[in-house]
Amino acid sequence: MSDTVAHEAKRPITVLFLSRTNAPNVVHHIEPLLYSEVVERVVLIRNQAIPLEHPKLQQKPYNLTLREGGKWRRTLRFGWHLLRFLFSGVREVVRCRPHLVVSINPFPYGVLAWLVGVVARRPTVWMIIGDDLAHFQRPWLARLLVGLSRFGVRMTVPGAVQKAVLVTAGVAAERIWIMPHTVDPARFHPAPQRQDNNRGGFDILFVGGLYPPKGPHLLCEAMRQVVREVPGARLLLVGRGDLEPHLRQSITAWQLEKSIVLAGAVHGEALIRLYQDARIFALPSETEGFPFVLVEALCTDTVPVITAVGAIGEVIEDGVNGVLLAPQPDVATLSQALVNLLRDSKYYASLLQGVRTTAARFGHDRAAQVWATIISSPL
Repeated sequence: MSDTVAHEAKRPITVLFLSRTNAPNVVHHIEPLLYSEVVERVVLIRNQAIPLEHPKLQQKPYNLTLREGGKWRRTLRFGWHLLRFLFSGVREVVRCRPHLVVSINPFPYGVLAWLVGVVARRPTVWMIIGDDLAHFQRPWLARLLVGLSRFGVRMTVPGAVQKAVLVTAGVAAERIWIMPHTVDPARFHPAPQRQDNNRGGFDILFVGGLYPPKGPHLLCEAMRQVVREVPGARLLLVGRGDLEPHLRQSITAWQLEKSIVLAGAVHGEALIRLYQDARIFALPSETEGFPFVLVEALCTDTVPVITAVGAIGEVIEDGVNGVLLAPQPDVATLSQALVNLLRDSKYYASLLQGVRTTAARFGHDRAAQVWATIISSPL
């Protein structure tokens, strides 16, 4: 069945995209397909529509009618959701006759997408992102996923680190492609007519979930030292999560209400403006795959201070296009990295030039080229 897709890739094809991932991630992953010359149409199956309009995109959202409730109701709701997901995919196979089926997560949604691909007699692509690699480190689940990978499944990963993990788990290397995370350069770009020393009201920006693995608590602690050495420095944290009440209490206890602000969830053009206004993007995560927020920051002229986890070290070179910290950095190291950038304008300008050079690699045209290779591959 893969040979058929390779043959039909000589003319524009239809892609059936099934996903339950959060809307911003779906937008970033689906846009390169819309840019690709070998794709005529993308049909998206998701429980809710995403904020994206394009002539090639057809959205087919389905709605769940079960109310939230206790444990059993949540279990029933999730089971019903999976059935709706599967049946919606099979229905669209009949309607649109896709040439390729794509899912962002391998389990459970990737397995359901594979079943849809079997019905369509078409190959399936699993896009492995974030914590998805953990599935391949659980023996029973790894056996299932690796076994299915031999039957019409291709995989994409954001970097060589993730590819090595899949190969170690037993996935054939020729079935894995490195798919760069990319953004739309028409939206994610530096603010026009802005001087590098004339940013907005916040020097440092964090974007992510307010959970311990992302490290927002480390940033807040680091700011205690930063404001001593760079009076007036300000940090903006964008996102929500379990740490939010603790962070608010700490900020108040440290009397840093003017230096640290929690903005909550911010999306779309408002988030892009925050990137454009910030000087530094800070993300001291314990674990990452390759975060889209890093690409967004690079493409909007924001210098990253980030940990060397996942595939980040394949893009960020310490002292060239950002500051690369060891995993799980201590507060003193993190604060000193921020102080150095805020104090030393020449050092900052040098890294900013490296950021601009790197950002040129993350337009959707690059990911579209990878998609063309995947589609034409006769596996």
